[in-house]
Amino acid sequence: MSLFNKSKRPDDYDPVEEAWKSQDLKKMLKALKWKAKKPLSRHFLLLYIVQHTFTKRKESKKMAQLCDEMAQIHLSELNQYTPLLQELFGQLPNIQTHHYLATILSESHHYDDAIQVCLQALAMGIPPGKGGSYKDRIKIFETTKQKLIHQP
Repeated sequence: MSLFNKSKRPDDYDPVEEAWKSQDLKKMLKALKWKAKKPLSRHFLLLYIVQHTFTKRKESKKMAQLCDEMAQIHLSELNQYTPLLQELFGQLPNIQTHHYLATILSESHHYDDAIQVCLQALAMGIPPGKGGSYKDRIKIFETTKQKLIHQP
């Protein structure tokens, strides 16, 4: 920090990073407007917003909708982060956004969309999380969809 720099924050200060590390949803949502200084800050911001809203989705339709919207944004931007994530972790980590979005879509009976999210995760080489393999989830969504179609 320069003697003439009036800011008490270092030059590499990233408010987006500070927001996602805070785990405060209001701060994280506000930070969506800001440009991240560190390449992965926006990735983690979106990931943690999705995680936070996913856990509250059954308490509020607003949270479920916000989770869906943020997950869609996260997945639309994910390709720009995957090389950095591979470099950082040595391989792609389990990115729960696919799991969360597929779950939300299936809960609202959008099984084809849920299947597409799982196929995207498979194509990207995203390892499965706690919810089982993406291939198994696809089978479950297809079976559930067929049962609904054949209900009287």
